[in-house]
Amino acid sequence: MDILAPDRPAAVEVDCRVVRVRTRATITDPRIKSLIMRAVVVTRYPGTTAQAFYDEIARRISEDMFGVFVGIDEDHLPAAIAIVALPVGAAMMAPQVLLVLSQDRALTKRIGARVREWVKRHEYDRIIGVNLWHDDEAFCRVFRHVGETRVIGSLVEARV
Repeated sequence: MDILAPDRPAAVEVDCRVVRVRTRATITDPRIKSLIMRAVVVTRYPGTTAQAFYDEIARRISEDMFGVFVGIDEDHLPAAIAIVALPVGAAMMAPQVLLVLSQDRALTKRIGARVREWVKRHEYDRIIGVNLWHDDEAFCRVFRHVGETRVIGSLVEARV
């Protein structure tokens, strides 16, 4: 049986507008590097610099439990990103979105679907993210592209 026969539907639909970056050669592409560093700045990611964040992502890019999903716009340029970490042990509650940036609703939906599929394939039924700077409704709107959303707690900071 030929699964690629032209008279049969494709066995798997591939969304070429969202790619999972897995190699050092890809993560060092200046357009992807710039997108990651801009996302860190725009989201006001705490506790690090854009360069240090990028360096860690680049160092971990080939890890199976680490997902960097890049959305490609109509001009074939990286325009949206989601970085997700699967739990490395029982002490982590769920897969966690570390960083997300997209100003294109269609790409947001596509990335959300791809992240959802990846998380489910690893047998998880939820994903969490830390909302630091937006109202909960705005934050939940982005996560609705992955699944049903709800606010489950709060984040407490103690300066030392």
